[in-house]
Amino acid sequence: MIAAMSKPIRTTAIGAFVIGGIAIFIAALAVLGSGKFFDKSLHFIAYFEGSVKGLSVGSPVRFRGAQIGTVTDIMLRFMESGGEPMLPVEFELSTEKVNNLRYDNGGKSEARALEIIDKLIQRGVKASLAMDSIVTSQLYVELDFYPDDPIRYVGKNSELREFPTSSSALDRLKKAFKRIPLSELILNIQKAMQGIEALVTSPKVTSTLESLNELTKNANGAVTKLNEDLPTLLKELKVAIKNVSDSSKQIGSAVSSIKQNTNKTLDGFQEGSNLYYDLQTTLEELKQTANSLNNLSDSFDRNPEALIFGKDDSED
Repeated sequence: MIAAMSKPIRTTAIGAFVIGGIAIFIAALAVLGSGKFFDKSLHFIAYFEGSVKGLSVGSPVRFRGAQIGTVTDIMLRFMESGGEPMLPVEFELSTEKVNNLRYDNGGKSEARALEIIDKLIQRGVKASLAMDSIVTSQLYVELDFYPDDPIRYVGKNSELREFPTSSSALDRLKKAFKRIPLSELILNIQKAMQGIEALVTSPKVTSTLESLNELTKNANGAVTKLNEDLPTLLKELKVAIKNVSDSSKQIGSAVSSIKQNTNKTLDGFQEGSNLYYDLQTTLEELKQTANSLNNLSDSFDRNPEALIFGKDDSED
């Protein structure tokens, strides 16, 4: 009896017991402090088409980016009528967070939270898969408004409330690509490239380009020749205009002299006679001709280019 009481106390066992108790106490504080112990959850099931790779138990469920729940289970189920297999995903929503979606003080009950979910579904809210990270390819369940998509229930005798689903953006993109006739599109592109190549290497196109190049060279040569000869041509034109001006002045002087001599001659004729009238008319015509020549000479003095390009109407 005395020998049994004299055994040493096992300090290792006592230490482990104390550490375990502290750990349980901390875990209890964490659970109670987070409020999850008192927060009831709403359980739902949603049937998704396509792949759920990247979705796992514990993945978040978000309503327009704000987390209101988590994924609790992922299954695989083949439909009795055949077709694509459905992927049931079970998730739970926080009753408190769902009730907080409304601003009124209607309480925090489970019934009120279910009423909010039903109204959101009627307004077009559906569940879809979205990518949480491009790097890790992790998925999450996104609850958002899809009013254009019909509300569709699979309804396979599940004990959970079914949440309607909508195709994800990635699934819609995949379906869109499947509808594109890629082989036909590639074939048309190849034909177009062959046509362009045949056009570029065509002898007619090559000949046309060579002719156009030659025409451009000739035009450049003509312009260069004109620029070289134009100063000389303008000098000769000025000399010709001066000669015309001098000649017109001489003609005017001659006409004036003839008029004076004729007037002297007319003094010997009787006014009113036919001869007097004819001479007077001839003198007037000569005078008008002399004036026209003087005006023409002055115009050429002001604008020598008129001999080449014609008279400018703005001078009238």
